[in-house]
Amino acid sequence: MKIKRMEVLGFKSFAEKTQIEFPPGVTAVVGPNGCGKSNVVDAIRWALGEQSPRQLRGKAMEDVIFNGTESQKPLGMAEVTLVFSNENGKPLADYLDYTEIAVSRRLFRSGESEYLINKVPCRLKDITDLFLGTGVGHRAYSIVEQGKMEFVLNAKPEERRILIEEAAGITKYKDRKAAALRKIEATQQNLLRLSDVIGEIKRQMNSLNRQAKKAERYKGYRDEMRQIELGQARQTYRSLQSQQAQMQASLQEMKDLEVQAAAQIQEAEAEAERIKLNLLDLEQDLAAHQERLSANEGTLKTRENQIELSSRDRENLERQAFRAEEEIGKLAHQIEEAHREVTGYEESLQELQEKMACDADAMFEKEKIFSQKRAQLNDHERALAQEKNSLVDLLTRLAHLKNHHLDLNRRSGELLRRQEKLAAERAEAEKKAEELRHRMVQQSLQLTDRRKARSQAEGQKEEKIAQLKTLQAALSGLQEELHQHKERLNREGSRLNSLLELQRNFEGYQEGVRAILLKRQAQGMDQNGICGLVEDIIETDPQYECVVESVLGEKLQHFIVQNHQESLKAIDYLKAQNSGRSSFIPLQLKPGPHSSSAASPHGALIPLMDVVKVKPEFAHLASYFFGDVWIVPDLRQAIDLWKQDGIWKTLVTLDGEVLHPSGVVTGGSKEQVSSGTFHRKREIRELTQSTGELRQAIAVREEKEEKLLGEIKTLESAIEEITQTLHQAEIRIVSEAKELDQEELELERWRQEIETLRFEETQLAEERGEVQTQIHQNETALRGAEEEKRSQEEGLIQREKDLQILKGDLEGLMAELTEAKLRVATLQEKKQNLDRNMERARQSLRENESILLGRREEVQDCLRQMKEAEEKRREAEIDLNRLLMEHQDLQSHLGKKKETLREEREKLERSEILGKERRESLHCLHEQRNALSMKLMETDLNLKHLLSGVEEKHRITTEAFLSREDDRDYFAPEAEARLAELKSLIDSMGEVNLLAIQEFEECRTRLDFLTEQEADLVQSLEALDQAIKKINRTSRKRFAATFEAVNHKFKEIFTHLFGGGRAEMVLTDESNLLETGVDIIVQPPGKKLQNVSLLSGGEKALTSVALIFSLFLINPSPFCMMDEVDAPLDDANIGRFNSMIQELAQKYQIILVTHNKRTMEIADTLYGITMEEPGTSKVVSVKLN
Repeated sequence: MKIKRMEVLGFKSFAEKTQIEFPPGVTAVVGPNGCGKSNVVDAIRWALGEQSPRQLRGKAMEDVIFNGTESQKPLGMAEVTLVFSNENGKPLADYLDYTEIAVSRRLFRSGESEYLINKVPCRLKDITDLFLGTGVGHRAYSIVEQGKMEFVLNAKPEERRILIEEAAGITKYKDRKAAALRKIEATQQNLLRLSDVIGEIKRQMNSLNRQAKKAERYKGYRDEMRQIELGQARQTYRSLQSQQAQMQASLQEMKDLEVQAAAQIQEAEAEAERIKLNLLDLEQDLAAHQERLSANEGTLKTRENQIELSSRDRENLERQAFRAEEEIGKLAHQIEEAHREVTGYEESLQELQEKMACDADAMFEKEKIFSQKRAQLNDHERALAQEKNSLVDLLTRLAHLKNHHLDLNRRSGELLRRQEKLAAERAEAEKKAEELRHRMVQQSLQLTDRRKARSQAEGQKEEKIAQLKTLQAALSGLQEELHQHKERLNREGSRLNSLLELQRNFEGYQEGVRAILLKRQAQGMDQNGICGLVEDIIETDPQYECVVESVLGEKLQHFIVQNHQESLKAIDYLKAQNSGRSSFIPLQLKPGPHSSSAASPHGALIPLMDVVKVKPEFAHLASYFFGDVWIVPDLRQAIDLWKQDGIWKTLVTLDGEVLHPSGVVTGGSKEQVSSGTFHRKREIRELTQSTGELRQAIAVREEKEEKLLGEIKTLESAIEEITQTLHQAEIRIVSEAKELDQEELELERWRQEIETLRFEETQLAEERGEVQTQIHQNETALRGAEEEKRSQEEGLIQREKDLQILKGDLEGLMAELTEAKLRVATLQEKKQNLDRNMERARQSLRENESILLGRREEVQDCLRQMKEAEEKRREAEIDLNRLLMEHQDLQSHLGKKKETLREEREKLERSEILGKERRESLHCLHEQRNALSMKLMETDLNLKHLLSGVEEKHRITTEAFLSREDDRDYFAPEAEARLAELKSLIDSMGEVNLLAIQEFEECRTRLDFLTEQEADLVQSLEALDQAIKKINRTSRKRFAATFEAVNHKFKEIFTHLFGGGRAEMVLTDESNLLETGVDIIVQPPGKKLQNVSLLSGGEKALTSVALIFSLFLINPSPFCMMDEVDAPLDDANIGRFNSMIQELAQKYQIILVTHNKRTMEIADTLYGITMEEPGTSKVVSVKLN
């Protein structure tokens, strides 16, 4: 049975009809991830009967139907057809005439499924049975995927034995055993019902045997007693007619009084309705006033808030104006100080200018003196030499000053560049620090939000976990209740079926009754005018069943018919069929003699009519059956009451002991009271109601269970989602907190960097200031030295021209002139400083005047806003006073409305009290009329009961009964004594069944038949038990043999695949081969013996492959399909795996789903699965030689 081809339509990603051929050899299915390769394996598994959506990688079975893409609509059906070859290998016995076997499965979105074999509809069981023992199936080892590889190693030992059972071919024996166990259970149920029927029939036989002995003694006394009873009935009828006429007259008077009382009540109710309407209008008006009052109170509160707000605004503005006035005073003082400072600077500048003018004049005078003294220097020769030496020194000092000046300028430029660079670096650092600070604020807020969200999620998780525990506890209790209800339903259902079977066969009924019931059942419920049996119209509590059966006896099986004509038809039918006898009660009976008193003679006595329910349409027959029957606590008390005078009642105890009016006592064993059909019908009613309630309760609980399971699943999913969310949130919180800490460190580092840069800037500025000072000093010195050099050179030249005398005078005059020039330069520098200070003071003065102007404008704005706030406050106070007056008016008007409403309610209360008194009067009249009506009805029922009793008991029509006139007093002592004697004789015999002997023989024949059936069922149970024992023996034998063979082969293949090592399978319980588990112990090369759970991923995969191949070689299946089982294997193991595949492919059909290129190389046929359009798979085939 190899797979020839597979046809797929609408299954998962195969939207279009796709056919895949599977030729002999190795077929590989390849393609990228997500293209639908594994869907090929799922399709085969699904077609073979897989029922678990999880095994097909879905949540519901509808998930296998193509769900549509962006360009294609979803399909409504999925269909997969597998075509098997039935020519080679082991053909199936039921399909020897077929060369191909096609197995199809369809699933519709509506949930309907179809299974077909060779296009013929079948059951899922037929497909399962088709592949039993062949190694093919959705759970067999012929289909191996990665999940199956894990199952082989990680499954429990008891679950792993399924693989050995499939290889041993004993799964079909297990199915047969399960079927045999189901038959045993059904047979036991049938045997239980049969035992109930046999017990019921035995109980009936005891009663029939006793009744047959009474039949002959019954006929002797009836005619004489009939004449006396008819006479008494006529006398009683005349008396009841007279009472009836008097009651009818009194009843008419009561009706007239009721009409008057009803008119008065209508008048009172009309008045009450008028008052209620007034009340409704008043309440609506009151509600409207109350609403206006509430609105007024809200407006009042709003105005008070406005006044308070205006006051607060005015206070704030006053404080703001005061602060502005203070600032104005300070600014005025500062401006005054600035004016004084500018004036001081101007005065100092004027003095400095005067001094500069004096110094300039003095310098001019000295220059004149220098010119005059120059001639005197020609005479001083020594002064000339000194001047020359001084000139050399001056030249040396001048060169030193120039070099120092160049060095200072270079140093100043360098310091300026460094200062500008540090300023740029500080600005960049401050910018980065500010960006980092802003980012930290955002991250801190985000981190706070995440922590709050985490706290909320944790609270939700705890709440849902508490809900889950509550639901699980409720589910556990509900499942326990459901289990108890189902057990009770099984017990009561079995009992009900047994009783219904007895009722359908009319077991326990007399022959005549049974014959009519069978005919009535065949022709319909309303045929022949028969209304039913007496026991069908009567119901009572279980404690009174024995009482009713003791009183009525055989009357329970009397038929109720429409009239005597129906009785005659039924009797003619019984005669024609020779089917026994029966009694018939017409719906209209003649009344019999009535007892002298209807009241209970003793407080402990209960009328039987009070505890018996009769169907409404037959209520008039109740007095015929139970009119003179009373229930007493015990037989001794009944005898004491009977001895009293004036009591002519039938007294019966709860145990079924009867004391007849004549004094005859009937009693004995409670179990032998009657045939039990009345009790059986009551039990059927109770069991029917009970089982219905149980089924409803079970349905409700199953619905609750399903709902609870859904809620639990939803909660578990929600908890899992919250857990995942919390985990991710915790990761994000930790990451962000760590990032925030790092950024804080980074910010601190930037702050330190900024401080360092500022300090360096300050130092550079100070250093550059010092350098600039030195430059100015050096420039001054350099200018002086240059001037001195020039003067000396000119003096020397002049002296050399004008002789040596001029040189001496020139030196002195040159020194004085230089000093004068220095003083002038100093005064000019002071003048420049005074100019700068005066400009700074004037700038400060202008700024303070501008600020002063702004503060004065601010004061004016505050005064304006204060005025506006004061006006708003005054307006709000005026509106508040107006609202207060309106509020007082509304409260006053509301009080008046409430007073009016109270007065109207008092009127309504008085009107209702009057109406209540009149209704009570009418109720009293009703009760009196009802009591009188009841008495009249009772009298009428007594008349009808009397007539029906006479008609039923004496077979005489009402006209014939009333037409007879007789002057005899039938209530005379001698007539009463004779009647009592006759009744005593009849009552002493109890109920008599004239056909009891014939019915007893029929019951015995039926009992013999059922006894034989019971023996057959016991024999069937023994045969089934022997069959199960045989199945167990065969299963043990096959399991043991297969286990040994698979274990031996497993050792060989393991050694081959691993290149050494050893492995074996062991039984967990060798003494119990039917339930023992299978464990695996392996030892890879170079390692110690260990359990499979300790192996690496590749070692586990090879071990699974070794076991699967061992099973396959011991009991080969027609094909072997593997879904990416080579994924965990490395290159060396792939080679050994492929060599094993090639060996198997010589005899068997191999289908592989793989990603491995080396495995693709050994394939004879390649099928590529692609998705040209996302979501839709297509097949591309390549045959390789």
